[in-house]
Amino acid sequence: MLSRLRFDVNAAFTPAFKTVFQFQDARVFGSAFDDADFSSSNPYHDNMDIRQAYIDYKMTHNLAFKLGRQQIGFGDNRIFGPGNWGNIGRYVWDAVQMQFSNSWMESHTLFGRYIISDPDRWPNKHADGPTAYANYTMLKNLPVDVDLFYVLKSDTCGETIGESGVGNLSCHSAGFALDDTLNQWD
Repeated sequence: MLSRLRFDVNAAFTPAFKTVFQFQDARVFGSAFDDADFSSSNPYHDNMDIRQAYIDYKMTHNLAFKLGRQQIGFGDNRIFGPGNWGNIGRYVWDAVQMQFSNSWMESHTLFGRYIISDPDRWPNKHADGPTAYANYTMLKNLPVDVDLFYVLKSDTCGETIGESGVGNLSCHSAGFALDDTLNQWD
């Protein structure tokens, strides 16, 4: 049996400035698995930890920043998701995110490192590497929904195991999503 309890504290100091704190307690009862059965991150339990803690500041009508530990998801959580699947709700990041929007687009640019869920550590810390740099842009006022993205995953520690030996990591991913409904087709 799995249990997951989340406790949120949200404070809006002004309409443009708010903070979010989210604590999570994830436990498992009656399982034959224990922490030693998982190489790095137990997907079932992480007793009371800080899941999210960030500030959100809207500088202008078009420009906003989010700084701190945050869940990130775009494109129905297909990019940087799935987030909440699994008892511990993985895919939380220590990140900086900038959002720019106008009548034609909404663009998110970010960089950060993902959090490693470790039931023996409080609070959980981000991975030493790799670092993700990304842009996810949603175009508006088109006949179909169009999303464009680019992600760079970089690790310069020199310890990434690859096809030709050990070295640095530089992984580029680019893509798009088109979404529309025509009669019974989606």
